[in-house]
Amino acid sequence: MLKTLLYILSALSLVCAGFVFIHSVQVYSSSALSEQQDELSIIDKFHQLENLNAQNDKDVISPLVKQTSDFALYLDPPKPPAQIKEQSKPSPIPPLIARMPVVSAKFKVLATSCNRDKPQDSIALIDEPGRGEHWVKIGDPIGHFVLEKIENGFIIYRSGNQSREMAVEINKPLRIAQERIIKI
Repeated sequence: MLKTLLYILSALSLVCAGFVFIHSVQVYSSSALSEQQDELSIIDKFHQLENLNAQNDKDVISPLVKQTSDFALYLDPPKPPAQIKEQSKPSPIPPLIARMPVVSAKFKVLATSCNRDKPQDSIALIDEPGRGEHWVKIGDPIGHFVLEKIENGFIIYRSGNQSREMAVEINKPLRIAQERIIKI
């Protein structure tokens, strides 16, 4: 009994699927026909295109005619318009040249430790106002400057696209050493 019920249900589902398929085909074909009726035939499109080309041909200049007229202007250019000469007044003030402001370094180099094999590992001891004495590496910011290179006895720092050099202060480390000895 269960088998017959399943057979009947499957037959009914097939019939329903057939009805759905037929209905979708009818809807699609009716919409396609209405679109075809709204479209212009290929002959009408050709006539419209021909009319547009005829209107545009009146405004179009042949490339050969355009080149010959350009060449004629090259061979026989029109005369320049007459220029009215005015009395030029001498300018009493020479024009100002904009220059970058000169910025001085607010730090002092106390010592350098230069590694020739690995320059990126070189360090420098600087005395910066507000931060005191501290060690810096290449690429570290010092105020608004950037440390570019550390050599034996001097450093090279950059401000914008200007590079400057600063040497180690010889007197400063002696005074610091003396202060530290006194404190001990």
